[in-house]
Amino acid sequence: MPSPLAVRLAVAVLLLAAAPRADVLVVDASGGAAGSYADISLALADASDGDILLVVPGQYPAFTVEKAVSIVTDAGGFTRIDGAVLVRDLPPGGHVVLSGMRPAIVGGAAATFRMTVDPGAGSVLLRDVVLRTNDSSFPALRIRTGNSVSLVDCVAVSPTPQGGGNPTISASASTLFLHGSVVRGGPGKSATFPTPGGNFGFPGAAGLSAFDCEVYVDDSTILGGDGGSASIGNCHLDGNGGHAIVATGASARVVHRESTIVGGAGADSGPCPAAPDGLPIVMDLGTQTPVSGPTRRLAVDTPVREGEAFTVTSTAVAGDLAWLALSFGAAPSYDHPSKIPLVVAPPFHLEFLGSIPDATTVDAVGPFVPASVDGFPVLVQGLYLDALGTLRASNAHEFVLLSDTF
Repeated sequence: MPSPLAVRLAVAVLLLAAAPRADVLVVDASGGAAGSYADISLALADASDGDILLVVPGQYPAFTVEKAVSIVTDAGGFTRIDGAVLVRDLPPGGHVVLSGMRPAIVGGAAATFRMTVDPGAGSVLLRDVVLRTNDSSFPALRIRTGNSVSLVDCVAVSPTPQGGGNPTISASASTLFLHGSVVRGGPGKSATFPTPGGNFGFPGAAGLSAFDCEVYVDDSTILGGDGGSASIGNCHLDGNGGHAIVATGASARVVHRESTIVGGAGADSGPCPAAPDGLPIVMDLGTQTPVSGPTRRLAVDTPVREGEAFTVTSTAVAGDLAWLALSFGAAPSYDHPSKIPLVVAPPFHLEFLGSIPDATTVDAVGPFVPASVDGFPVLVQGLYLDALGTLRASNAHEFVLLSDTF
């Protein structure tokens, strides 16, 4: 017999079934799935706003997203991308989800898989995505003006030693949420002496550089890159460590909780003192707000087919009263008085789960999907009321429910 929590979850999903349903387009590079598309770009050309692209694990070229869609990797592996993904020109209120993605493997090594979110594109949720740039001329993730981007259980790295100091994530006039994610700035290039002019080390790059942005960092690690070493005998020219977060502009705000934020190490080629380490957070006009209290987390198996067993894992504090907030759209915002990052879009459905232990796993079964429906994506976020009456929030998570025909 399913647990009461599992029953309430199933009921909550079914209550949303009146919302717009999604067509499911299957993408399979191997061509094994009947009626599938060979690459993601072909499927996107035929997709409509609200659709789900179900990607069979494999290797695919980069693509451009101009529709509000969910691109999710099916069970059994990862979607491996080679190149630069672009998100742009979404409809008003448009929301894009990418999950289960990694850099392609080319010649036995990880290729570049980077992303740009163009001005005013909308809302983007990345879950279980690893971004990597092998070209120090570009950040792994660039977020341009007027966007809201959430990273959940993601990694962004710039492993190539560089001389230009580009950050791993660059954002402008946008909102950025990081939950359970890791960002590391690229290392500075070391001296190339006896090459002319090559006797000094370059500074490490910032992990995250944000101008006039709101940045919320929860249960994450942000690191600056280490400085590059000077040639022997030129130790005063060692590279400084990169700062972890550089937030500039009058509207800049950094809110962080339960996170590791550390600048990179300054180089030390001796015999002189080492170059200065980078700082955790550097700001000019904005505000920095550390938030106390443990992180709440939510994880949901996805995608799930009707009748298929799945689990929901909630990590909170024993005695918390918990709700699930469910919606079909995203409207990321940060409520500063209550210190809650909300991603679900109002009006959302609230399902009360009761008092929960510090960690609980709910075993459930995918609810029935009407015969005329391929599936639908549900955005889920946990809300928790602690013993002091303070409202807390977990990360957001997209739960994709599919018909058993897929």
